[in-house]
Amino acid sequence: MHRTAGVLIILSVALATIAGCSGGGRTTVSPPSGTASPSSSLTANAIPTPPPTAGASPLETLTSPTLLAEETAPPTSPPTAAATPEPQSAFSQFLRFVPDRPEYHQYLTFGDAAAWHASWGIPRIANKEQLDSLERDARAYWLNIWPRQANPPGFLLNYLFTDDQRGVYGFDLFNLDSYLVAGYPPDSITVAGFSVDPEQIASALTATGYQAEKLEQDGTLHRLNGDYQVDLDAPTKTGQLGDLNRIALLDDEMVVGKADSPVLAALAAYDDRIPSLADDPQYAALAQALDDPALASTGPLTGAIVMDDLETTLHESVVASLGSGATKQEVDERLAELSEGPQLPAYSLVAFATRHQEGATYLILALLLNKGADAQAAADLLADRLRNYVSAVDKRPLSEMWAERGAKVERATAVEAAGQPVALVLVRAEDPALTPPDQEQVNTNVPAWIEMVAGRDLGFLWR
Repeated sequence: MHRTAGVLIILSVALATIAGCSGGGRTTVSPPSGTASPSSSLTANAIPTPPPTAGASPLETLTSPTLLAEETAPPTSPPTAAATPEPQSAFSQFLRFVPDRPEYHQYLTFGDAAAWHASWGIPRIANKEQLDSLERDARAYWLNIWPRQANPPGFLLNYLFTDDQRGVYGFDLFNLDSYLVAGYPPDSITVAGFSVDPEQIASALTATGYQAEKLEQDGTLHRLNGDYQVDLDAPTKTGQLGDLNRIALLDDEMVVGKADSPVLAALAAYDDRIPSLADDPQYAALAQALDDPALASTGPLTGAIVMDDLETTLHESVVASLGSGATKQEVDERLAELSEGPQLPAYSLVAFATRHQEGATYLILALLLNKGADAQAAADLLADRLRNYVSAVDKRPLSEMWAERGAKVERATAVEAAGQPVALVLVRAEDPALTPPDQEQVNTNVPAWIEMVAGRDLGFLWR
């Protein structure tokens, strides 16, 4: 199984858990039950990491000249008077924690719960009791739309209603403001922003048995069990697979991982001791594009999925469109057909972003193109492909399925971000109408990118 597929299966399980028994986007909201632990999906992807240098601490090993020779930033020029920095989005800020390494380029997700609540006019809720006290539509939107638009970490989402995460760890998805997950297990990292007292979290971790180590820079690293250790006797199902073995607490952010190495690498990136994705010109340009003034009328960014390696995904999409019984010749013929006619220019990153304003969700497809490419022509071609795409999963025109959910391609545009051309296509989906008092089910049938990404239904991106 391709590693992206493994991660998306886990996320699909999490979404099914939080949504309970919803069907076709219309749901009678009820507290969801827990699901089986996806341990096989995670452990099958285990990747050994280099052994530490003998006698060295994890931080010394992480920052040794041998391991970081290729990552160390070049000497900088003497400092000059600094200009006042522009405000950065949470997405841009979190990229500072992600080491600029190939394993973190392939797939990352971002979500902003605070922005999602504000844009939908739903107050932040502290616990399940407050969730149950919401009026019917708001509760249904939180259960069925929020997880698909704000991409919460799957390991926290799966057991949100069945584990006492707040009591054991001092936090849960109710009191996290935003989050980013980068890479694949077992070396994936989760970065989260919070506005609660970090001492509240630290006290809960200490009571659970975590050992605290003050970091040389800022913050404290909390350790439980060995690196990558699975603990089937953990106090929560959330922690059984080791996803919370390491928790580094800063003032209002945390980094979570299965072992010292990925968490300490994230902190080294944040402290500018090794390059981060925020230093990578391509990711910096993409982050700027997702906050471009051309998108100002679409509301705040509530979520994004970013990928840099789509070759396997697109090939799988073609295979899926032909059916499991397709022969190699049939696949090759279909690939040849796709190679005819207008082609997208080369692109290095693709983002499936979600923004929301009062009244509408915007699904935004962003392609970061090579310098010199005609971004407007690429955006126009991509919009045309979306309007005429036949879903490989549902075998129906995508535009028809979107129309049934109040969505359509609104416009294609081009922007320049940090000197690089970016093609943008905006799909507008009208918010569901409020449910009449005499109607039992709430309509939460809002399209979401995660449905197409998880289904490998991305043939419109072929180049």
